[in-house]
Amino acid sequence: MSATHDMRTGRKGPARWRGRLTFAAIGVLVAALIPALATPASAAVPGFSLTFSIDYLRQIEDPDSGGVGDGDYYPKVRIADGPLETGPRIEDDEFEPLGLPEAPGGWVFTKSDLPGDQPTVNITVALWDYDGGLNTNDDRMDISPQNDDLDLDLVYDVRSGTLSGDGVQFGTPCVDSQGREKGQTCAEGDGDHGFPRDNDGRKTRIGFTVSTVMPDTDHDGIPDLVELSGIRDRNGGVIADLPALGADPCRKTIVLQADYMADARHSHRPKPDAITLVRNAFDAAPVKAENPCPYPGTHRDGVDFVYLQGAQLPEQAAMGLADDSDFRDARTADFPAELARYAHYAIFAHDLVVTTATGSSTSPGTSGQCCEPTRDNNKDFIVTFGSWRTMCVADFGVDYGGDGRLQTTPAGDDVVIGTQIHVGPDRTCDTTGADPTDRQVLTVGTGRDDAEVGTVQDQAGTIMHELGHALGLRHGGDVNDQWKPNYLSVMNYFFQSGIPTGPPPLLVNQLRDWKIGAIRVGYSSGGLPPLTEGTLNESAGIGDGTDHTFWWTDNLANPTSTFRPLRSAAGNAPINWNDNTAPGTGAPLIDTGTVNVDINASGGSTTLRDHDDWAAVKYRAALSPDAKGWACSSFPVSAPTCSGSGSGSGSGSGAEPEKELDFTTAVRQEMSFFNLYDPDIVTAKSVDKPDAEPGDTLTYQVKLDNVGTGPAASVGVTDTPPTGPAQTRQVPYLGAGRSTTETFTYTVPCDTADAAVLTNTATATATDTADGPEADTGDNIAKAATTAHAPRLTLTKTAPATVNAGEAMTVGLRAANVGSGRATDVVLTDTLPKEVYYSSALDRGSGPRPGTVTRNPDGTTTLTWTLGPLDGGADVSVGFTARPGLLFTKGAELPDTAAAAYRNAGGCVYEPATASATTTVTEVAPTRDPRSHGYWKTHQEARTAEFLARVQATDQRFDTGQDGELADAEAVAALSAGGPQPGPARFQLLATLLDLAARQVNASTRLDSPLVRRLGVRTVGEAVRYAFATLDLPPGGAAAGRYSDTTSMLDEIVNNRSEVY
Repeated sequence: MSATHDMRTGRKGPARWRGRLTFAAIGVLVAALIPALATPASAAVPGFSLTFSIDYLRQIEDPDSGGVGDGDYYPKVRIADGPLETGPRIEDDEFEPLGLPEAPGGWVFTKSDLPGDQPTVNITVALWDYDGGLNTNDDRMDISPQNDDLDLDLVYDVRSGTLSGDGVQFGTPCVDSQGREKGQTCAEGDGDHGFPRDNDGRKTRIGFTVSTVMPDTDHDGIPDLVELSGIRDRNGGVIADLPALGADPCRKTIVLQADYMADARHSHRPKPDAITLVRNAFDAAPVKAENPCPYPGTHRDGVDFVYLQGAQLPEQAAMGLADDSDFRDARTADFPAELARYAHYAIFAHDLVVTTATGSSTSPGTSGQCCEPTRDNNKDFIVTFGSWRTMCVADFGVDYGGDGRLQTTPAGDDVVIGTQIHVGPDRTCDTTGADPTDRQVLTVGTGRDDAEVGTVQDQAGTIMHELGHALGLRHGGDVNDQWKPNYLSVMNYFFQSGIPTGPPPLLVNQLRDWKIGAIRVGYSSGGLPPLTEGTLNESAGIGDGTDHTFWWTDNLANPTSTFRPLRSAAGNAPINWNDNTAPGTGAPLIDTGTVNVDINASGGSTTLRDHDDWAAVKYRAALSPDAKGWACSSFPVSAPTCSGSGSGSGSGSGAEPEKELDFTTAVRQEMSFFNLYDPDIVTAKSVDKPDAEPGDTLTYQVKLDNVGTGPAASVGVTDTPPTGPAQTRQVPYLGAGRSTTETFTYTVPCDTADAAVLTNTATATATDTADGPEADTGDNIAKAATTAHAPRLTLTKTAPATVNAGEAMTVGLRAANVGSGRATDVVLTDTLPKEVYYSSALDRGSGPRPGTVTRNPDGTTTLTWTLGPLDGGADVSVGFTARPGLLFTKGAELPDTAAAAYRNAGGCVYEPATASATTTVTEVAPTRDPRSHGYWKTHQEARTAEFLARVQATDQRFDTGQDGELADAEAVAALSAGGPQPGPARFQLLATLLDLAARQVNASTRLDSPLVRRLGVRTVGEAVRYAFATLDLPPGGAAAGRYSDTTSMLDEIVNNRSEVY
């Protein structure tokens, strides 16, 4: 496992991992100055060897004090507890021992059995001058800068690779007489003449080198001892506590220190979550741990990524890796040499200065660069997100769902750049897109977390991308080919900000958020099959079961354009490489044969291959054979080691110097990914009749337009009528820019109220090609309205409050269509009460006359007017007169009900409108002088038309012409009838009715006589009704007596003999 170490404070990473590698649990202490380091007595820790070589000698003072000759030198060296070894003699005043005849192998001393857990090694070095002849004692030369100290007593720290002791300046080589550097470190005595014996202590200069062959069990270039005890400075202080940070000597480790720029407004410090993503990617790497491992514990597969947070640097506008000393100055100041042996170094800066053969310039938006060329042949890199994630609203052009025009005005401190609006100094989006083609890239009020510093995924992917270059990986893995759909690696610009593991969720307005949990970062394991662009099998896809991929496709919509649309698809499904679609629906067509598409926009047709990045990683720590080896670098400028095949734009426009991923390319790629999963169904609805009547059939057209940038894999449309159940239909596929129309019908119910607005609602639902719901549903509902025009009749009736029996009463009827629809087949009826008489002949009303007059079995009379159609707002009136019979008595009520029946052209039949009125019968006081039959027969002037009409209203038997009116001639004929019955009864009845009509008597006039008492008759009205009943009988036979009694009774009345007043 790995953890993070803060270089500024020395704070160690999570303590929970220290327990696993606490050396007190492993064995005994080996050095008092390293209390944390211990080794188990039983552990088979590999040993190591140390070689000390004297590479150069220069005589400063004559060892024999005569100044006349060269010394005859030989060294004595002891390494640790090993024997004191002596080197061969060489006589000269300046020389390099290696290769001389006296010492073909040089002055080289090696101890090969040093314990693998030994952190420091003592080395003692003495230099002697051989004296022969008269000078029998060899002289000790002074090679120690210390006073009264001739020999070098050195301590080599194998963890830091540094040497200390006797004031020697480690790493400062000697310079020979020709100005050339010699040896790793230079030491020169200070001239302790005569110490400790005569002729000892003459100054001599030597250049020497210490090298080790350390156990590196996991072959990552970091010695086991360093992974077990940490990286230390030359004083033994801990620089990086690798055990606490998760390093394992049997599991490869990569160490990175990152400095970062910051000011009061923002910080480029790598986000902890970004470091976690990187750490997790390395932790899951398919790299086997060493097995067997000589150290106890569990050793998991994977790679340990150790991140060391570096120093905060002052913010500056731009920084580069060449022609710019700022990067190197910061590295010198903040990156300890002891750490540099094992670690990579990076700076998170604002914008990048790019240097090419033609000069240097700032490249805003470029994500970074690798590798700085002056240390270990390109191990260090720079990350620059100062112009990333600042886009608030943008029109991306017609190929990305825009129209090429920015139609939004910036708000707050946001600024316009071309057809884009970017956040201002507050790094917060203040602007809301004013047009659908102006895409809302950031939600208003957000942006500050990522503007100018990148998202977690941007940072994580770019760390791995640039570090990958330092580890020897190209943009195509082992080749410079870019944009390979089957190369799922952060080295591929397609995936530098993350490899999508699924389609974006419903967060289209926030480009960064979909990546949380929806992408992974990592290198490729190289398992996908090759793609031969000339013979692509669309059914096979790329053969990946977990990720999504991208490719550049032919622009079938605009073949003359140089633009190559970007597409995305799931890796485990067929891929429509050539982007051909079915007519109408736009559904992708998967060709059964092969297709030829330049899917990486290289301008040619090649075979694109996956690459096993993890197997190809070159570990660059000090002990690795690749420590100073090849890296995929932009440098040297004159001949970069990793020039790309294109400009990085994906345009396929030809070869240009490779430029690292820029934000414009990244955000357009993200937009294309979003676009593919962003259908937007706009629902429009129309109706054939904006105005309709009940009973009409309405036809609705529901048009579904996919105005989004991605296809809708399925579309459902639910049509909800104004009444009744909804209907739902499915449209299987609707490509971007495609439309379809569904037809629905609805019959307006007959009970629909006039002026009702009948709203029919259509609601569409859609899913993208990954079965995700449509994001923008604001335009999925459409409505169409029809105004109903129904007839609605009202009926009013007027009638007199009172009427005298027999007299005409005027009745008025008014039917009004208060609705807006036309009423058809309007039929008006008025039902007169029993014994209320109507005839056209006697009707003195304003008309029109009823079309039919029906005498009902119950004695009522129904008048019917067939009026035909009646337009909305129109009315029709009817006026007529009717007469109550003379037999009504005072106080009798005459209820009268009228109705207007109607329908409409749609066949709807409506409830009739009704009206009623009641008239009360009044009574005129009688004159009490009834006239006899003879009188009425002989006095024509007394038989007025009114009297005759009153009689007709009471008894129609005398209307022999049946024309509804009693003519005087008909009356005379009845009065003149003689002979047997029923003649006498008839003329006496007519005379009585004329007396009632003339108000000589009333129907309520009381009668009293032996005859009427015998007949049970009490009033004139009852006498008349008795006569009616008699006349209904055939005369003669059993009824003869009744006829006689009736005639006599009526004769009494007309002669005023039985009335009681």
